[in-house]
Amino acid sequence: MEWATVFWIAPFIIVGTQIGSVIAGQIDSHLLKQLFGIFEIFIAIQMGFPPSATKKVPVLSRGLIYGLGGLLIGALSALFGIGGGTLTVPVLVFLLKKPIRTAVGTSAATGVVIALFGTIGFIYQGKKMLPDLNWGFVVPQTALIIAAASTLTAPLGVTLAHKIEPLLLSLIFELVLVVIGIMLIAG
Repeated sequence: MEWATVFWIAPFIIVGTQIGSVIAGQIDSHLLKQLFGIFEIFIAIQMGFPPSATKKVPVLSRGLIYGLGGLLIGALSALFGIGGGTLTVPVLVFLLKKPIRTAVGTSAATGVVIALFGTIGFIYQGKKMLPDLNWGFVVPQTALIIAAASTLTAPLGVTLAHKIEPLLLSLIFELVLVVIGIMLIAG
């Protein structure tokens, strides 16, 4: 975990989450679901073809990477309701040359920023569009159930992830993403 990186990228992620929540509030829910399905399949394909470690990455200033990367991470994370790790880790590893473990830990910290400010954005946007709902687009009972279930099952996931071969684990995750993506696009 690198707190300095969190400090520099977080303000841009916060702005990005607000942009993403505004866009999500304006898009038809059926279209948003299909876009998310396409995004899931895209991430699965990207995982199947990781960039070469020897491939040259264009030299960009750290400030530009923090700024544009943070905006993109925040906006897409809010738009698609993801924690941001699928976007944050590649930015940190491939553009900022951070070690993978540092990137994963830093991504977990930025995930808290994404969750907090994304939630605020969706509450605000929902209240503007659906004033009768107390929490805008956020259903508090569902959010609490998901948070509790995630907290209880996370240790099981960590244990399984360490017991399954990395290649098999990656293939299983890619397959799940593709299946979910197809279901969202079709449904």
